[in-house]
Amino acid sequence: MCSSRQLASFLSAIDSSHKAYVPDDVKKARARLKKQVYNRERFRLKRCHHQAELQMLQAEIASLERHARELAYFKRSSLSWQDIAAVFKTERQLSEHQNRDLKAQIDDHKEQCRVLLTCAKINLADHETLPEELMEIDAAVSTDSSRDCSDSTPAPLVADPLDSMLDNMEHLLQEPFYASPTLATSVY
Repeated sequence: MCSSRQLASFLSAIDSSHKAYVPDDVKKARARLKKQVYNRERFRLKRCHHQAELQMLQAEIASLERHARELAYFKRSSLSWQDIAAVFKTERQLSEHQNRDLKAQIDDHKEQCRVLLTCAKINLADHETLPEELMEIDAAVSTDSSRDCSDSTPAPLVADPLDSMLDNMEHLLQEPFYASPTLATSVY
């Protein structure tokens, strides 16, 4: 028994050697056999191609899974994301609390500065004026208090004049401060 491929090759060899008349039924049978052989070969090659592609993709999947396991091993954490998020939440709450405390301290210091400036103005003689540094601070404190009362919009980010006062504090402390004699007698 011979295969259809062998039969097709045998028939084509006979046709090529003999130039005799071949009936239409035989031609159709030969064409059908030839087409069957061609289609079988084409499908076999296609199957081989698909199997090779499947094996390549399976190998790639295996290598990616192996790589994922290696990464998971090296990036393992002993803490869950909930624990880490809880720490960040606690830190944020602590930071907000410290921020509120610092803002309250700044407000207290500004109020103390206002009180001291008011005392300094009261204790000045009629012809005396505040030093230039204190005048700048007085202007900053008075505009700061009026801005706090007028609206709640945040102030633009500029250097605070009170910071410059703290920088020049030694210079201010070295200047003598004299109480007004008229004010001292009127108090008693």
